[in-house]
Amino acid sequence: MTALKELFLLDPDVIFLNHGSFGACPRPVFEAQLRWQRRLELEPVLLLGREITGLMAEARAALAAFLNARADDLVFFPNPTTALNVTARNLMRPDAPLALQPHRVRSPWI
Repeated sequence: MTALKELFLLDPDVIFLNHGSFGACPRPVFEAQLRWQRRLELEPVLLLGREITGLMAEARAALAAFLNARADDLVFFPNPTTALNVTARNLMRPDAPLALQPHRVRSPWI
């Protein structure tokens, strides 16, 4: 557990139990976020206006390879609430095929 705990920037004197709602991400993820933020700040028009479509396609392809899925079958959402909203709305359309995976968030409070 100690090796896993070292991946986070959390105060070592605090026992942090809530990674589900919000909170720290592993150091490599945090460092990648900083790199992307810097890239955005340096050239926002280049990144968001010209490169984002290709970058998102690359990310979908990488995720598809990891999941053994087709990139065209994957969609990114800004957050889980939006994803669930789109899913629920599509359940009301009989012509829209939709695969559901049961999901449960474990909470120390339940």
